[in-house]
Amino acid sequence: MTHLASPTASLSLTMMTLLSLFTWTVPSAFGEGGARRDVIRHAAAQTAEAAAPLSLSTRATILDQNGKVMRQGTNGWTCVSDNRDKGGQGPVCMNESWAEFVDALKNQRPPAGNQIGIAYMLRGGRSMNSPTPSAMEAPADHPSGTELGPHMMVRLPNPTLSAGLPTSPEQGGPWVRWAGTPYAHIVIPLESDQAR
Repeated sequence: MTHLASPTASLSLTMMTLLSLFTWTVPSAFGEGGARRDVIRHAAAQTAEAAAPLSLSTRATILDQNGKVMRQGTNGWTCVSDNRDKGGQGPVCMNESWAEFVDALKNQRPPAGNQIGIAYMLRGGRSMNSPTPSAMEAPADHPSGTELGPHMMVRLPNPTLSAGLPTSPEQGGPWVRWAGTPYAHIVIPLESDQAR
């Protein structure tokens, strides 16, 4: 005597077979999270590139949030992906002189100061409200940071050349951050020329 499976049992068996095939093929097709890592790396690279004009950033070296090289560039510029989720600033693209300036600031040593440093932040970013460059932590009576719109930053070899510019963003237009110190630089607000 032949027993015929009910339509419900047959459908259930087919679904279980398909499910087991799917769960077996996904890891083998994409690796152990490899596809997800590739998607994340690609998104981080695109975010970093969006910090500067694409004519510049598409040939720049791309770094992730931790400073690891994601792509080696050819034009002497470096773009770093967004690290606001870690309490830092937005994506930035900088020339070699600005990178040296950032290293000097981080290590609290005088910057070399013999070249013009330029950095772009076309996606905006967070500016820490520390009153001096050596106080990277803002005092308790200061807000911890200000969100700035699209802007670029310029450091002149002779910081005294920026004398006379405003020293805060409230007045609008270019302003000098950390005026009167070796780390003085000009922040220039920009309107992004394309949707990013």
